[in-house]
Amino acid sequence: MIQALEDKVQSIQKAAYLLLRKKKEPKIIQALQGLNYWSWMECLTTLNYPAYVSYLPITSDGKKIMFGGIKAIQIWEWEEDRMQRLILQGHSDEINFFDFSSDRQTIIGGSWGDKRIKVWNWQH
Repeated sequence: MIQALEDKVQSIQKAAYLLLRKKKEPKIIQALQGLNYWSWMECLTTLNYPAYVSYLPITSDGKKIMFGGIKAIQIWEWEEDRMQRLILQGHSDEINFFDFSSDRQTIIGGSWGDKRIKVWNWQH
């Protein structure tokens, strides 16, 4: 099974990894440490954004990603490549931290500049 980790076929490598990853034998642990499983990832899509991005909360269903800055939060429905620009009233400066509630009905945002935390109703 350890040899399957070095197979040229990626699906065989993945299957071997899934079968071996919880094993405690030293030989297996050593083989897994040498495995570059990050190479199995593929970029699904890219969004160009004109400013720095420091925080990207994502909904629990994985369909919406939130990002923002000065007085606005944007929601990217990345699978559909659709953008919603939300102008959230109340902050007078950059919104530094924000997140969805677990039920996706509320957005909370905080600003260092205006020293406020705001909560918005957002039912989508």
